[in-house]
Amino acid sequence: MNGWIFAVDQLPEVRDCLCVSQYNKDLDERAVLFVKIREGHSFSIQLLNKIRETIAKELTIEHIPDVILETKDIPYNMNGKKMEIIVKKIINKIPHTTEAVINLESLDYYYNVPELQLPF
Repeated sequence: MNGWIFAVDQLPEVRDCLCVSQYNKDLDERAVLFVKIREGHSFSIQLLNKIRETIAKELTIEHIPDVILETKDIPYNMNGKKMEIIVKKIINKIPHTTEAVINLESLDYYYNVPELQLPF
């Protein structure tokens, strides 16, 4: 999923992003891309289309995530690494620990996201 991050990080509207897998009850997988928008920009249909077009151009159309959502923050650990695994566990309702996260309040944006509660 690092290719997505590289493709999306180059967009001037995007401050940060994180892509993780979500699974349904049949263990079908879908990619969920969370984007943190730079101040002065907004999360819009135009930006969604730009993100999709950039990913298709830089990677392939098959790499376009199934779901693209805005987030206000992305969790990091003390070494400056994005905490993909904890976000993946949260959206898949798997038990997790939070002690490695330095910006704990960022996790609030990943619990009970309405768009991720629907079956796929």
